[in-house]
Amino acid sequence: MSPASTRNYNIDLVKSLACLMVIGLHSFHGTRAFLSRTAYLLCGFSIPAFFMSTGWFVLQKDRGDSSYCLKKARALVRLGLLWIVPEFFLVLLVRLAKGADLSSYGLLSLPRAIAVSFLNHGSLWDCVWHMWYLAASALVFLLLIPLFGTWLNRTDGRSGARFRMLLRIWIPLALAGVLLQLVSYLIGEPLAASFYETLRVWTWLQYFLLGGLMPRVCRIVKRKVPFLLHLPAALLLAGAVLVQQNLLIHRMGFADAAEYFYDDPLMAAYVVCLFALLMRIPLGAGMERALSFFSPLTLGIYLIHPFIRKVYLISHSLSGARSQCLCFAVLLLGSSILAFVLSKIPYLKKLVSL
Repeated sequence: MSPASTRNYNIDLVKSLACLMVIGLHSFHGTRAFLSRTAYLLCGFSIPAFFMSTGWFVLQKDRGDSSYCLKKARALVRLGLLWIVPEFFLVLLVRLAKGADLSSYGLLSLPRAIAVSFLNHGSLWDCVWHMWYLAASALVFLLLIPLFGTWLNRTDGRSGARFRMLLRIWIPLALAGVLLQLVSYLIGEPLAASFYETLRVWTWLQYFLLGGLMPRVCRIVKRKVPFLLHLPAALLLAGAVLVQQNLLIHRMGFADAAEYFYDDPLMAAYVVCLFALLMRIPLGAGMERALSFFSPLTLGIYLIHPFIRKVYLISHSLSGARSQCLCFAVLLLGSSILAFVLSKIPYLKKLVSL
């Protein structure tokens, strides 16, 4: 199915599942309950899938250009500012009303709040730490400018040549990530933690490029691998990820966070296998209608759900699997409703769309 001619509902399926899994990452973390641990670790698919689904569309363009990449980067930064700046002043007004000490505020307070929010060091009410994804995506688009200018546009839109060129760029990035991951396992702590999440561009760019490789990979897999073999392979890889990460976390004391496993080759294999599986699932008319409704809300849901989580945790804890499942349901329902409402209001819809 050509994304230029008809809507690709399977990509909508990938984005929708990734959106659910992001909420899962922020709902099921922090306990050793089997259900919670299983859900959390498998939800590591989410962030790589977001970058891959964007790369799927962008890197199928016959020719890329700097104006398109700059436009996307500016739109991503602007969207982040639309959330960060109002929250800054809202918190300032609340503290002023409460008579709190404001001596820490100065001329650089707002620029500092913007910087730490874009670098995944959420400030204020700790609700904007997820803005790192917008900043990281903007960096990826900026890095595409020299890539298009030096290599990718030399393929003149030929799919085979474009695939080979993407592969040549992706392989060194993937190998660098694997090397960092292996060294991290040897020393017992993630080297990625030394970098702000936004600046781990080797990871985000490799998944973005991998998204550009996936159209051909999916065609090959669909042609050569029966669905009844592909499905158990995906389940087997999911099980292997669970076993590996549980051993590393609980037996070797490795960092208990999904973000420190994105460069792991087993994790990458799970992401690719599940992505390819989702891209070949036949979808009925009812599912297509559901996806056409839900998929456009995914960005808004991503942006809104941490605010609902902050309010939810005022009166609830995430101490067990039952409370975490309830949190997941509240975050999904609440952020979906708010994203839908905002998307229908002029001007405010800019808060949930690029």
